[in-house]
Amino acid sequence: MKKSMTSKHFNRLKKEIMYHDCKLTAEEPPVIGFINSGYCVYLRRFFRNSFLISEANPRSATVFHSKASIRTETERHLQYFYNVIHPFSNVMYFWEIFLTFVNCIAMFIYPLLSYKYEEALRYVVYAKFALDVIFTVDILRTFNCGYLNNNTNRVHLERTEVAIHYLKGWFCVDLVCTFNIDLFLLHYKQFRVLKFFNFVRILRLSRLLKYLVIYRQFHSFSLYKYNFCKIVLLTCILLLWLTSFLYAMNMELREKWMKDLGYMDEVVTCLYRVAYLVFLVGFGEGHSEHNYTLVFEMICWILGISMRLFIIAEIVQIVNKKPFTKKMRYCLHYQNLFDERSNLPTAVVLKLVDSLKPVIVLPNDVVVLAGTVGDNMYFIHNGTVAVYTTGGIEVCHLTDGSNFGEVCLVMKEEKRIATVVAVDCSELYILSRTAFEKVINPYPDLYNRMCKIANDRFMKTMARDASMRSIIG
Repeated sequence: MKKSMTSKHFNRLKKEIMYHDCKLTAEEPPVIGFINSGYCVYLRRFFRNSFLISEANPRSATVFHSKASIRTETERHLQYFYNVIHPFSNVMYFWEIFLTFVNCIAMFIYPLLSYKYEEALRYVVYAKFALDVIFTVDILRTFNCGYLNNNTNRVHLERTEVAIHYLKGWFCVDLVCTFNIDLFLLHYKQFRVLKFFNFVRILRLSRLLKYLVIYRQFHSFSLYKYNFCKIVLLTCILLLWLTSFLYAMNMELREKWMKDLGYMDEVVTCLYRVAYLVFLVGFGEGHSEHNYTLVFEMICWILGISMRLFIIAEIVQIVNKKPFTKKMRYCLHYQNLFDERSNLPTAVVLKLVDSLKPVIVLPNDVVVLAGTVGDNMYFIHNGTVAVYTTGGIEVCHLTDGSNFGEVCLVMKEEKRIATVVAVDCSELYILSRTAFEKVINPYPDLYNRMCKIANDRFMKTMARDASMRSIIG
């Protein structure tokens, strides 16, 4: 009877949760405090919100793990960088999807400029002009859009930092790929070799690969589909660009295997020859006479070998990403309890996982204080914490899957050597020394080895802390 009542109570509670009508007042969005008067208030708020960080952007979840951290980032953005575009905003979400398709189209449009079919070339030139306009707008947009520093996992919105970061990175590639060499050729037709400058736009392929990764994050494509589509796309782009380059080269050199052929026959012959070279089948019909063509054919061979190695690497990556059972995923997630060299048995890992206790910490909560005696190790399930030395110097941020405080499990009465503060609302798991010793006591050799590893880490950390204090003074 008791069991029946418990089950009935549970079902009723579950139903209430599923159809919960919340009576709590939702917190107002920060933008309301900045736009609360004047004309078209709702329209201006909608416009401004589209440039702020958004939960709808899948990339925001990789850095900001809670609503509190997103709200804090929004307030920082509005207060100090009002007119800068956030990299995780709705505008950037749609713009990056748009640029993925635009870059893909550009990879198929640009090589067509080398062909001499006048009727079609006119439309290709129009398309090229439209692409150049879009990429010019993107260059200007990049100077006014923040970026994510992957090393510190922080978003930078300061315009000076954004400009320096862009100038040191993608700016040269974007500028060269957008520069219109055709205007120069109209006045200096004697420099015919400059027409090959258009093939420098192949550098935009690096941009396309970057946007493909972002597009996969947006739509959660499986690794299998993504790698298959990427291999097919890159193969088609490689064949098209090499065919166009060989065609443009032979318009100047006129190899014997290109003579007395019509326009379409010339294109098909070049494609046929490039496919032979790239797929490492042979040289095609006829041998080349000019040194430039021979060098090009050698490059095609090298690219063909590289493409094979790339495909093999992608297949190996897919094989290594095979899904694990739930128990194996737990083991792998918590295997970083100690260094891999400690060779923790699977049974020990599973017992340690069962001993973990969950805890929630709020922003600015001190999780660990330097100088105090500790007896717990912490695992970050989700959230972000900041690590400070005893001198108050911020060292790094730890996020999902990281751990800290392992030294105190094997070194009793040892004081903490760092302070850990929660950056946002975080969910942690605690492993106490008592639970750890209960699990590890049947393995004395393993315990001694862990003590040695922990002592080595402790000495290295102390030496690093002392060197940082001496540098800062």
